[in-house]
Amino acid sequence: MNNTTGTNEEKGDVLLFLHGWGCDGTIFKGLASTFKGVRCLTPDFRGFGCNPPPDRPWTIEDYARDVADYLEQLHCGKVTVIAHSFGCRVATVLAAEYPRYVKAMLFTGPAGFRRFSLKRWLSVTEYKFKKKLCALGILPFRCLERYGSEDYRNASPEMRSTFLKVVNSDVSKYALKIKCPLLVTVGNKDEATPLWMAKRYCKLVADSALVMLDGDHFAFLRDGRFVAVAHSFVRGVR
Repeated sequence: MNNTTGTNEEKGDVLLFLHGWGCDGTIFKGLASTFKGVRCLTPDFRGFGCNPPPDRPWTIEDYARDVADYLEQLHCGKVTVIAHSFGCRVATVLAAEYPRYVKAMLFTGPAGFRRFSLKRWLSVTEYKFKKKLCALGILPFRCLERYGSEDYRNASPEMRSTFLKVVNSDVSKYALKIKCPLLVTVGNKDEATPLWMAKRYCKLVADSALVMLDGDHFAFLRDGRFVAVAHSFVRGVR
């Protein structure tokens, strides 16, 4: 990770904000600015914002290790994590494998689980078949451009392999190992990471609770109640 920070105080409690895929640390700047008397860290993951991509495809475990190294370098002790989407995947592995760095976590629009989807399976099968036809010169390669999610299509060529490793991972085994408090929030119109994912986190993590927000995958930016929820949670775990 890079050392981009949004620091309100140099001492005391530390909040670590972990952004979602396709975003960077600046997405949390507004929220971070509302916290006084705490140190707020808003870094960019590798391959996002000002941070260059890794030199090979990374896994969730690689990202979690990078965050742990980042916190170790800052000597900030245990932090409270506020994470969105992809950031929740990373935070889950971080809390499970490096618990000495994590005091508590607040997730919003959390990603992290996989379940069978016939629609997705059919799409992948069709893509693989057409890819073979393209390699034989029967179809033009441009016919493959419509496949994949928007995040995949928008990713740089060097980040696409990382994206596939990330979205095909399931963090259930790590969620089961989490011992710190977890509060999960999700928008009632979130189609990117629907309600069942938030409920699964609450099922797997013993000390957890769920709060519904009004909005889509970015409800934490659009529902003003999220700021109040975040402040209440941070006060409660101090």
